[in-house]
Order: sequence, then structure tokens, then C-alpha cells
Amino acid sequence: MHLYPDDWKLLPIPDVSPEQQEPIIEYVDRILKAKAANPAADTSAEEVEIDRLVYALYGMTDAEISAVEGKGQFQVVPNHSGLAPGVIADNLKDIIHDLEDEEFLEKIGK
Repeated sequence: MHLYPDDWKLLPIPDVSPEQQEPIIEYVDRILKAKAANPAADTSAEEVEIDRLVYALYGMTDAEISAVEGKGQFQVVPNHSGLAPGVIADNLKDIIHDLEDEEFLEKIGK
């Protein structure tokens, strides 16, 4: 996968108030404290709560949450193209760019 500096600008990062951040910070602090005391400590409950809070920040639906957690109906399709995933992603970016380019669309009669 290729990431370019401008790619980071496309990430949908919500504007989160300090009040919304506080519960996440508290769970992270609990995890850090537990892991400092015992690296094998089970912090899965805190991790689930952080996930739940982040899902809410993004306004995710149950279907989207299931997909993120690998429980949904979405499946990874094997790549049989012979191309590296980064090449496929770059090609898709080029196609999307072309479809947004008015001159290109005029050339192809769309």
C-alpha cells in the first residue's frame, strides 16, 4: 500500500470535544495502569468500551460495526489479478481521478 502526504487529509477524523474525549482517556489510562502492573492483564472489557465510544463518534451503524469487527457479511475477496495491492489501489485512484476530470469525461463522451 502506498500512502502519500495528502492521503492523510482524506481520513474522516471527527472533531471531538474534550468532554467526548474524557471517557476514552479514562479507559486508556485504566489499560495502561493494568498493563504496567501485569503485562498479561485482561483489558478486553476496556477495549470493547473504547471501540463502542469510537463507533458512536463516527455514527456507525450496526452493519458497519459488524463489518469492522469481522462479523458482517462483507468478505475479503482474493486478489487473482497478479498485481500487488498497492498497484491496484493506485490504479483505482487514477480511475476515480479520471472520472472526476471534466476534460477526460468530455473526451470519452460522458
